[in-house]
Amino acid sequence: MLILVPILIVTALFIFISIKKTTSGIKIMLLGLHVTVIGGIIAMDDQSSLGGFEFIIILVGLGVAFIGIFKGE
Repeated sequence: MLILVPILIVTALFIFISIKKTTSGIKIMLLGLHVTVIGGIIAMDDQSSLGGFEFIIILVGLGVAFIGIFKGE
């Protein structure tokens, strides 16, 4: 659990930096879908004891995917 927080912070910073650059919307959308799938895999694990963080990961992934959809080329 203690190592998960820095990993989430670094991932969030990477996502926000990639959104601000001239990255295409399709790449941002694919990044969001990957984050959503990873969060879903963690959420389906029976031995996962993250206390709801996996569902936050899923929602962040969906949010990034929607940002990628609405971002102009």
